[in-house]
Amino acid sequence: MHAGQPPEFLSQFDDTPQHLPQMTATLDRTVGGFPPSFDHDSQHPVPEEAPMPETIEKLTVFDLARPATNQLAQGFFQWCVVAPDLHAKCAELEKVYGPAGFWILENAPLLATTLRGEPIDLRVDMALGYIGDVNIEVISPRPEGDPNLYTEFLDERPAGGFHHLGFQVYDFDAAAADLAAVFGPVEQAGDFSTGGSRFAYFDSRPLTGIYTEILWFDNGTIANMASLRAGNPPSVQGDRP
Repeated sequence: MHAGQPPEFLSQFDDTPQHLPQMTATLDRTVGGFPPSFDHDSQHPVPEEAPMPETIEKLTVFDLARPATNQLAQGFFQWCVVAPDLHAKCAELEKVYGPAGFWILENAPLLATTLRGEPIDLRVDMALGYIGDVNIEVISPRPEGDPNLYTEFLDERPAGGFHHLGFQVYDFDAAAADLAAVFGPVEQAGDFSTGGSRFAYFDSRPLTGIYTEILWFDNGTIANMASLRAGNPPSVQGDRP
């Protein structure tokens, strides 16, 4: 099961409201129905024998139902700022929002990249960090690269600014097809590293004023993001050929 993929037991349901009671019953059986600290008979708390896993504790029927309807509903992952000076922007963000523990990737490994269907040599410096549970990205295009979405953005807004929202999806092709049906063809796409991680941008500016990005992560990228979220930036530093 890819990261972000809904639990297998949800496959027995479609996305119609009449199945929510059945989903509730299934959820009760799956996680015990009540927190382990709740005594069903006495209605009083009892000492916990073992803590409930955090990922299960936070689930609700609504959370579990959303992926069946729209992957983006449960996959919000990141907001991104594009800026002409990567390090200066990171410092500004941390001054306002607190330490993000940025992982700096100079000449980041963005490979097999395209702009509106045409191959490009995409060269950027990138910083990834976390503020709370949300991934924060800062991107600064490098001068030796081909024109791209980020250079176009800075041509219009030289000081930079809020560029896109990123969503981690479990079925990349299906999510891309859904977004293309609404916003038109992919604007920019490529691979992040050589492990299979992928990204694609769609022009959602008429709706939101910014782009929408979808991401699919291989196991190596998932591990790197988990390490970053825990406050331990990975050792990989970019520097692609």
